[in-house]
Amino acid sequence: MSYLVDIQLDSAATSLNPQLNLQLRKGRFYLTTANAVYSYGDLYSNFLETFKRLDFSKFKPDKVLVLGFGMGSVPFMLERVFKQKFHCVGVEADAKIAEWVERYLLPSLYNEVELYHADALVFVEKCRDVFDLVVVDIFLDDLVPSQFESPKFLSDCKKLLAPNG
Repeated sequence: MSYLVDIQLDSAATSLNPQLNLQLRKGRFYLTTANAVYSYGDLYSNFLETFKRLDFSKFKPDKVLVLGFGMGSVPFMLERVFKQKFHCVGVEADAKIAEWVERYLLPSLYNEVELYHADALVFVEKCRDVFDLVVVDIFLDDLVPSQFESPKFLSDCKKLLAPNG
């Protein structure tokens, strides 16, 4: 039915996102704010185009970190489009989005996902693990908060990359 008409699954207002809408559109979770698309499955084109440039025949990420998890477009794409098998750690600051991920998305994924409701800045500072792929997809509406563009944050993210990550 969602290929004919958008199906409203949920909506909410949170302290981080005053307007959140979750719909099923063309068989994919479509998470939006007033001015931005947070998630759209494998039609989330910025990461789809980026991942197309990776040679997954040689680069096989076993551990993936997604900062700004949204409705899981990144693991969905890696799993369904690029046929990757991996363990995913997701960090999502908005508790309502994390709740929706648990309810709607996780049951449909094959790969294991550990989801943390946390501030990515704090998570990256405290994390001692390393990952083959680190994805930063952090927005508040249509803006990237300045702390997530800072040299310190980017350096902290780099420390989480495994050799050849």
